Amino acid sequence: MESITGLKECCLSGFIRKGVQNGQEIKLGSLDCYVARANPDGLATDTAILIFHDVFGWKGNSRFIADNFAKEAGIDCYVPDLHNGSSLPIYLAEAMLKKDKTFYENVSFFGKILYNIPFFIGWMRSHGDKNTLPYIDIAVNELRSTHGVKKIATVGYCWGGRYAIILAQEN
Repeated sequence: MESITGLKECCLSGFIRKGVQNGQEIKLGSLDCYVARANPDGLATDTAILIFHDVFGWKGNSRFIADNFAKEAGIDCYVPDLHNGSSLPIYLAEAMLKKDKTFYENVSFFGKILYNIPFFIGWMRSHGDKNTLPYIDIAVNELRSTHGVKKIATVGYCWGGRYAIILAQEN
C-alpha cells in the first residue's frame, strides 16, 4: 500500500541507528570504505561480505549491519561508498520516518521533498548503472588482488539491493 507521499509503506518504516561503530574507514582502491573485521586483532579473512547501502549512504545503518555480520558470521564486512560522497541527505530519511507528524511537520516534509526534486533527479542520473557498476568492480578487484579475498558474498539494502543482485548474477 502506498502512503500519502507515493512511497510504499515499507519505505517509510525503520529507524536510523545511533551509537558506536566498531569498524574503521579504509581505502578500497580509490573508494572510501568502512570495514568491520571479524577478527579483533584486525587480521583479514579470505571471505568477505560486500554490503551495498541505501540512498542515504555508507555512513549510517549499513555500518551497524556490517559490525553485526562480522561479529555473528565471523566474516569481514566491507561497505564501499558507492555514491562517492554524494548520498541523499539524512534529514530526508529522518523526516520520512517520523511517525504521527503534525500538520506543520507534514507541510515541512513536503517542502523538503519539493525543494530537493531537482537535486534528486540529478542524483538519480548520476547514480545509475553507468556510474555505480565501475565502483563495484573496483571494490571486488581490490578485495581479491590486495586483501586476499577468495569468496565474496553480497547483500544490498533498498537502492543497493539492485547491485547485490547484479553482482551475484555476474559472479
